[in-house]
Amino acid sequence: MKMLDSRICCLMVGLGLSLFTAACSSPKTAETNPSPNPETAPTQTNTAETGEVAVAPSPYQIDFGTTTPNATFKGFNDMEGWGRWTEESVASITYNQSLPSDFVVVLNAKAYANNVNQDLTLTIGSQTQKFRLGSEPQEVKLEFKGIPPEQRELTFGIPAPTSPKELNQGDDPRKLGIGFEILKIEKLN
Repeated sequence: MKMLDSRICCLMVGLGLSLFTAACSSPKTAETNPSPNPETAPTQTNTAETGEVAVAPSPYQIDFGTTTPNATFKGFNDMEGWGRWTEESVASITYNQSLPSDFVVVLNAKAYANNVNQDLTLTIGSQTQKFRLGSEPQEVKLEFKGIPPEQRELTFGIPAPTSPKELNQGDDPRKLGIGFEILKIEKLN
């Protein structure tokens, strides 16, 4: 009887190991618990010092040095590695979605030639604000309140688009006004 109990015990252990091995190597398990793919996994950056988690940029943030799917441009030159120049006296950005009612426009930009330290304008709906830029990139903040629903367009006024060629500063015939690097719209509470 002892011999039979021992054989049954060995058989049960062997069967258990076989089932365990089969379950672990089953393709079904791989489908239900896929390994994370670094290219498709969501990315979050933890800042060790603060413990903060970085989140995706706002749908209103534009990096002018990269492709921007959330807005269209009119009156702008082609994208360059650092950003993008306006090319006309009026340049506009139209977002794919409506702007908030109350917000701050944050620009990182510079002006070219005769536009340096001159009055530039930003019009949103019926509101227009003046601002000035130097020849080096700087941050400018402009606050807008009470923007009507469905408003999606920002219109910039540039007094004197000028080409480097006109100023004998090379052969570049493009008209340049404002050089945009980053534009963000931050909602006000």
